[in-house]
Amino acid sequence: MIKGTEKLRKCAIILVFVLLLSFTQATFCVGDINEAKDNLGNIQDQLKKIENEIKQKQSIKSYYESLAKNMKNSISSQEIQLATYNEYIVEVTGKIDSLTETIEQAEQDYAERIKVLKDRVVNAYINSNLSMLDVLMQSSSLKEYYDYIELNKLITKHDNLLIEEMKVMMKDITAKRETMEMLKASYITLSEQAQIVLSNMQSMQSDALETINVTGSTIKVLKAKEDALEAEEAEMLNLILKLQREIDYIGGQMTWPLPSWKHLPTGGGLFGWRLHPIFFEWRMHYGVDLGGVMGKNIVAANDGVISIASWGEGYGYYTAIDHGGGVTTLYAHCSKLLVSAGQSVKKGQVIALIGATGWATGPHLHFEVIIGGKRVDPLLYIDPSR
Repeated sequence: MIKGTEKLRKCAIILVFVLLLSFTQATFCVGDINEAKDNLGNIQDQLKKIENEIKQKQSIKSYYESLAKNMKNSISSQEIQLATYNEYIVEVTGKIDSLTETIEQAEQDYAERIKVLKDRVVNAYINSNLSMLDVLMQSSSLKEYYDYIELNKLITKHDNLLIEEMKVMMKDITAKRETMEMLKASYITLSEQAQIVLSNMQSMQSDALETINVTGSTIKVLKAKEDALEAEEAEMLNLILKLQREIDYIGGQMTWPLPSWKHLPTGGGLFGWRLHPIFFEWRMHYGVDLGGVMGKNIVAANDGVISIASWGEGYGYYTAIDHGGGVTTLYAHCSKLLVSAGQSVKKGQVIALIGATGWATGPHLHFEVIIGGKRVDPLLYIDPSR
């Protein structure tokens, strides 16, 4: 009897030890998961910060790229304008030179005409002793005498008229030259101003290109950090999922994932072989299709951790929840995902909205239950009455 009691006591001690060991392992596992989740949260915070920095830098880079492009176009237009002003200056300078030559020639003609007049006056003075009577006496006839008188008058009148015309012509040419010189001065001013504007534009373009280069380099550094953090995030997420699988399934009944539509699927919406509604060939249907209204809530069937929240060609927007113990539920064809990988969710929590993304003919939820990596009939685990 004593031996039996002693044996029973030893068995009890061993059982308590095993239970304590199991509890300790579970506690460590939960602790590791919580620590990993904290680390994941820190990594995701850093990622968000870097993503915002990248967006800001890309926005700055885009602004200066647009500015540099506009400056390039403006510089081209300004160079054309500057060249036009310089062409005008050359053209006006040529006209001024031509007018100057005309004035110089007119002044020379004027001087020669004045000299002729002066010589005539001198000759008239020298011959001043010849009286009109002498002229009359030397004339062969009275008509010749009057012709001589009229000829002198005409010559004098013609000379005076020619001199006046030359004065008017020189005045007109001089006025034109002055106008041209003023026009040239204006074009020179415009050219100088255009050159200043062009220099400023070129400086702005140079600064913009420099900013683009510097910002581009900064973005490369930030993207490298982002890639490193994303790798850490993936590694931490894998660790969380690995630890999650080491915890026993949380147990309990799964809830119906569509609160707004509690009807059993029929026909091709059931688990099993069916004629695919898009490809029109017999394929295995690894879940159930639960009809619903576009945009209505999709909830978590049970507590767990989001193992994926992404896009798949067939699934469209989809997410999956790891419930521990090798149990996973999957939700596909969503219009919008409201969770992210690594996030803990509670039973009944809204995780997505009904949609028709991916290979879908209308709004519905494609729901799967995966046990130990094998897809099973979800209707064995969910019931619209729950």
